[in-house]
Amino acid sequence: MSTAELQKTADRLSVEERAWMRRYLALLDQINDPAFIAEVTRRNQAAAAGDFLSREEVIALHEKLLAQGR
Repeated sequence: MSTAELQKTADRLSVEERAWMRRYLALLDQINDPAFIAEVTRRNQAAAAGDFLSREEVIALHEKLLAQGR
């Protein structure tokens, strides 16, 4: 499909469809970024090795951020 055809298609999308397309294109950028993939891999390996927050730690962190207005 040519760039012109893509543009015509995009012109016909609804607001919701364009929002979905933005998210999809952002995802494609991420999964094609070696640095992103390396970071996801590192985090998965750390979690598999037991390096993660407990449910209670996540709740405490969430409450702290809420109290800070974040």
